[in-house]
Amino acid sequence: MNMTTTLESLPEVLRVPDVAALLDISKDLVYQLAAAGELPGTLRLGRCLRFSKAAVIEWARLATPQSEEGPATGPSDATPTVVQPASYVEEGQPDATPRRPRIH
Repeated sequence: MNMTTTLESLPEVLRVPDVAALLDISKDLVYQLAAAGELPGTLRLGRCLRFSKAAVIEWARLATPQSEEGPATGPSDATPTVVQPASYVEEGQPDATPRRPRIH
């Protein structure tokens, strides 16, 4: 999101580039999060994805760690951690089908 864009100026329904800029992540990651069901407020219209601005902002606010000094300044302050499910890490388990890592 460029410096002249404010949250209030964004439309209520966001496109993939808007969400990527708002969260300071790549468009590919937006698609991955939406496909995994991790990003709330996702609406598929044919081949297009749209997102609720309020849901994305709330999700980002809840996903941003809070410190004792106060809230963090934005999603770019938080480094996402990739968590591998146990069945993905431990090959040989009966249910050890490779899965995509979850991003928190």
